[in-house]
Amino acid sequence: MLLSFLGMAALVSVFVTAMFFVDRNAIKKHEIAFNQQQALQVFLAKQALQASLEEFVIYAQTMAGIFTDRYVEEGANPAIEDSTLRLMEDIDPDILGLVFVPYNSQATDLHYIENQNLSPFSGLARSWAEDASSATAWPESGFFIPDFHVTEDIQIMGVVL
Repeated sequence: MLLSFLGMAALVSVFVTAMFFVDRNAIKKHEIAFNQQQALQVFLAKQALQASLEEFVIYAQTMAGIFTDRYVEEGANPAIEDSTLRLMEDIDPDILGLVFVPYNSQATDLHYIENQNLSPFSGLARSWAEDASSATAWPESGFFIPDFHVTEDIQIMGVVL
């Protein structure tokens, strides 16, 4: 009887030890699979964000070029502003507006094309333009992305061209 009890205890301990190693091996495999899945998700999110940002910058450069050319040629004109605003809203409603800041300008020289959502951020746009003008070196891309403005209620970014 003692022998069968010891045999049974040995068998249970071998079984528990084997299950421990099998379980540990399964956990490692699942961790590896999980980490690979997470890495893939982060990579895909990065690619999507990068593509979206590149698209946004190309759009902003195009809109800024159109507006700047028309503004320089014709000066401040409500018809230009209205058509530019409608074009901006049709193509990308997330773009709140353009702020035209002539180089070495005073605060009164700022010219805005904005939808109603940009008005509270005119000071922020001025600050971004000042940050860009004081940047020691512009990136090769030709645009400057200042620090994001993030609060509990508002998250906004700017691109200075």
